[in-house]
Amino acid sequence: EKLLRNQDAELNWRLRQAGGTVFFDPNLVVNYRPRSTFRGLASQYFGYGRWRRLVVGINPRALKLRQIIPPLTLFLLLLGLVGGWLWMPLFFLPISYLFVVLAGSTVVGLRYGHLETVVLLLVIFPTIHLSWGLGFLIGIPKRIFNEGSSLGSFVSE
Repeated sequence: EKLLRNQDAELNWRLRQAGGTVFFDPNLVVNYRPRSTFRGLASQYFGYGRWRRLVVGINPRALKLRQIIPPLTLFLLLLGLVGGWLWMPLFFLPISYLFVVLAGSTVVGLRYGHLETVVLLLVIFPTIHLSWGLGFLIGIPKRIFNEGSSLGSFVSE
């Protein structure tokens, strides 16, 4: 009840731990409001990353490989951009990421849209990845919870 985001992930983990099954019903209707600006998208995914870190702090075994990829990507990009000046092969890290984003944006953009979609995805994908990764690395500030909160001990400043 105290989670502002990732409540579904935390509930799904508890259901699976109790022997339950979580499934997808294509007949469900879900309303989703996409963000209209890159800043809004970055803020949304930054928050998702921060709260995922809290959920992982509560249930460390709930951590999945795909949740490590955004913070690892951010770390490797920074390592490549900074360390590349000291050892040039490290520039391969951000160049590789740019190549993957370009390839993914092109495939997805042309499949579901047109060239304008490709250009938008070139900004959207890094915004999502890097915002989520930064949020995960930073975590949730302790001040969000009361002193007596059972979640407080899992939160990192």
